[in-house]
Amino acid sequence: MPDRISTVDFLQETRDDMSSPTTSNFLSSMNACRNTVNEVEESLESDRMVLSKFKKSVKALHGAGLGHINNQIAEAENLEKLGSQALSREADTGIGTTFLKFSVMSKELSSIMKTLFTDYYNMVLFPMDSLLKGDLKEVKGELRKPLERALKDYEAKSLKIEKEKKKLAQEAGLMRTEVTGSEMAEETEKERRNFQLQMCEYLIKVNEIKAKKSVELATHLVDYYHAQIRYFQESLDVLDSLKGYVEELMHELHQLRSKQDEDKKELINMKNELKALLQSEKESTQVKGGYSLHGTQGHKIHGTQRAGFLSKRSEGLRKMWQKRYCTVKNGQFTLAHSTTSEPTQTLNLLVCQVKEEVEGKRRTFSLVSHNRTFLFQAEDDADLNAWVSVISNSRKEALEKAFGDNDSEPRDGSSSIVHNIKEVSRG
Repeated sequence: MPDRISTVDFLQETRDDMSSPTTSNFLSSMNACRNTVNEVEESLESDRMVLSKFKKSVKALHGAGLGHINNQIAEAENLEKLGSQALSREADTGIGTTFLKFSVMSKELSSIMKTLFTDYYNMVLFPMDSLLKGDLKEVKGELRKPLERALKDYEAKSLKIEKEKKKLAQEAGLMRTEVTGSEMAEETEKERRNFQLQMCEYLIKVNEIKAKKSVELATHLVDYYHAQIRYFQESLDVLDSLKGYVEELMHELHQLRSKQDEDKKELINMKNELKALLQSEKESTQVKGGYSLHGTQGHKIHGTQRAGFLSKRSEGLRKMWQKRYCTVKNGQFTLAHSTTSEPTQTLNLLVCQVKEEVEGKRRTFSLVSHNRTFLFQAEDDADLNAWVSVISNSRKEALEKAFGDNDSEPRDGSSSIVHNIKEVSRG
């Protein structure tokens, strides 16, 4: 391990060299001084990196604190608004007062915390930032430059003197391999003093940096420790000031909550009664809305016959509206692709019912047979009314004819139809 020199040893060696240059051992200590400077520089650089990370965390904590303060102020302002609105409603005066009191509490706590984080900035963050941007910024390379120049001047002077001494000895016919320390001490006194001066300057600067990153930083942390104690004591005083009010408030809130629960229970009971009533009416309507023997009554002005185009919704996966040519005649409803093509469907209106406004769709009606439901859409409301009336009138005419024939002379076909109608009506 390379030789090192402590501050105490450096001071002693320098004093000895100043009092007796020719007998001192300072020349042998200069290499130890260089090794010490290298070690100190590495140590300070390592400290600088750790302090930079520490400052980053301190800065983040300070920013988070300021954000917390802003949010707490916003909370207090919104609580104040809630309290004012509640006080404007006579029934909510108790709750309104509660909101206002907690708003004041939040404002006081945020003010105390603002003081705490102001102290945190002044006591910890600012000194740390100043150290890193000031003294420690030049710790690598810059701090030792004056000392390095002084050492180079000394080495250059020593080499020059050694060459001159050897040359003089050679001219005198002598062989000289080295120059004594006393001879070198006399010739390089000025350079040594300059080196010693720069070494003092360097050690003074290092001493200041060490003090700032250790003793002063610890002192700032102690100051902030006391600031935190004041913060918690003042915050606790604010909270204690509401203790009596909060104890009374809990009793009032319990009573209010009981009343609200009772109101909620009554509302739930009423809701269930209304749902049951609506369900009963729905079931009653469904029973009444079953198959009707006479069905929808149409306007007689439209007659019992009609032909034209309607849109029929398909029954596949893709529900599409398709134009179909429809006719109503002699109690039958037929569907065809066009006016010239043969009907694809023929429905006996005696066993069908017509219903308007299907599934909330406008201008629509459904024709319900015993095994299938057809959904149609008319061009407009007038067209819809005409089709529904004609189908209803034609169906009524067929029913009257069927019952009339049955009373006079029943036939196999008519009797079967009437029997089916009566069976559906009973179901």
